[in-house]
Amino acid sequence: MKFTVTTKPFQDVLDLVVVQGNISKFYAKSTILQISVDTKGVLVLNSEADSVVSEARLKGSVDKIENATTFVDAVLFKQLVGTLDTPTIELDFVDQNIVIRSGRSTFTISSVVQSSDMQLRTPAEPSGSECDLNASNWKQVKDKQMYAISENFVKLVYTYVFNGTNEVIVGDYTSSLFTRSELEGLPVNCLLSSNIIGVILSVDSKSKIYHVGTSFILVSSTDAYEFTSELTPKYESEPEIGSYNSEAISSLFVNASSDGIIIPIFLVKQLLSQTNLLADGLSPTIKFSCSGNSLSLTSDKVDGVIEGKLIGDSRDWELEFKLKDIMSVISNLSGEVVGIYPGMLHEDGEDDIITSLVFKDEDVSVVLASIDE
Repeated sequence: MKFTVTTKPFQDVLDLVVVQGNISKFYAKSTILQISVDTKGVLVLNSEADSVVSEARLKGSVDKIENATTFVDAVLFKQLVGTLDTPTIELDFVDQNIVIRSGRSTFTISSVVQSSDMQLRTPAEPSGSECDLNASNWKQVKDKQMYAISENFVKLVYTYVFNGTNEVIVGDYTSSLFTRSELEGLPVNCLLSSNIIGVILSVDSKSKIYHVGTSFILVSSTDAYEFTSELTPKYESEPEIGSYNSEAISSLFVNASSDGIIIPIFLVKQLLSQTNLLADGLSPTIKFSCSGNSLSLTSDKVDGVIEGKLIGDSRDWELEFKLKDIMSVISNLSGEVVGIYPGMLHEDGEDDIITSLVFKDEDVSVVLASIDE
């Protein structure tokens, strides 16, 4: 059976169904793309990754209507189709394999699944209440916060993005690094995998998202195809996940002193780059110290001073950080200046102890705990 499809929308829909960042050898089904033609003569593409189940239905023409299904290597298939430049291509289902004809060229892709019982899951139907996609907000999270996602295998909860109704928090518990932005995301408190955010960012702004049970159904349609993806967050109530303890994490930002210093970001980046260039050892450190309106960055081989602008009252402090951690924070800040504020640990009957720094730009706040001396 032969199915003919217009090349450009086919390439576009493959970008939605096969999100390369969602493919993992630890989730075997994510490496497979299921290709079939249904009894209505519609080409159907199915993929399945951790937290994400997607389907695309693509219009075209078929020489005869009959069921046909094959399973191919998702990345290989997408890469090959991406190289084709003829207006249309033909898909020919031959002995569970698929033959692609583009102009005068023919390509045969072998099936990676021989079992006739194999089927990938399909997303639920869109229903329930429609909610805002907020794609621009998730792009900001991707660009400025998700570098802080932990790879902690013990505290699993920190490998996700915490979606609050009016805040998004991403944290690396091991490094005591947390980022927070006051953004509107999805309308329930939940934990989102990077896979889910990757799919949200792959669709256009006209796409719709529906809250159905504990999942979200994302729909993107054009004249040529309809794409549907079921996104399944995790929840803190799930016993294998545990609590993000978001109130305690949020307090790290709330308890920051109102007395700080505003510094040009490019000067901090420059000194950190110079420090990294001269650094020795496997885990170099750097000291940040503030006196009056001066911020000093000091290591074994660098002693730099940046003049800034005081916010509030003058407060002297000195904290030491791993160089790679502080560089990751500063490199993900934007704008011309950054506000740096000491983070306070409150203990009953004791003076406040400065244990971290809070960095603020126009979009995000980042807290990083100092290392023990």
